[in-house]
Amino acid sequence: MPDSYTELWSSHRIALLKKARQEGARLEVLFGGPHSSMPSHKRYGVKAGDYIYPVQVDKGVLYILGRMRVKEILTLEEYVDRHPEMHEGVKKHPGYADLILSRYIERNPEKSYLAPSCTDEAVIGEDGTPIKLGIAVPGDVLERLEYRSQRGVRKPKVKDGKLQNWMSVWGIYRLTQASAGEVDALQTSQLDGATSATA
Repeated sequence: MPDSYTELWSSHRIALLKKARQEGARLEVLFGGPHSSMPSHKRYGVKAGDYIYPVQVDKGVLYILGRMRVKEILTLEEYVDRHPEMHEGVKKHPGYADLILSRYIERNPEKSYLAPSCTDEAVIGEDGTPIKLGIAVPGDVLERLEYRSQRGVRKPKVKDGKLQNWMSVWGIYRLTQASAGEVDALQTSQLDGATSATA
């Protein structure tokens, strides 16, 4: 059975997303790296078939930004080697992949939110939803939210329907099956509602 993970996007990353007017862009690839601002998915145990839900926290409210199913996880070198259109004459040398990605993003600033810091892996997705801002997790669902790890199950501290500390969801964390079901139902119903409203 696939696992589901939330991945917290920083306020800086959300600002880049808004500046580039990328709400509505479909989730097709996510990047990971060595720093806590954009951690490695592999290190958190993400594998092919799992689901990733990028999330945002603002004033104690948890927002779901979308959903992407993981098709495969590549090194950054493997990713750029598959995309020769990114190269533009940059020769292979130590660190070439990071340089290629940086230059590609400089030429395509609308993609800057995808890799706002150091990167060494690419998570290739399928069945990605459009990014949507404003899907808030209701207080009662937040009260029931649970994450699981090898050490057991933990619940972020919630008071009056709001997270007491955004650091409790900072990183990439695996949801329990029950919480994954609630998060998915909420995200799917909001997208369905948006589709119906524009039909």
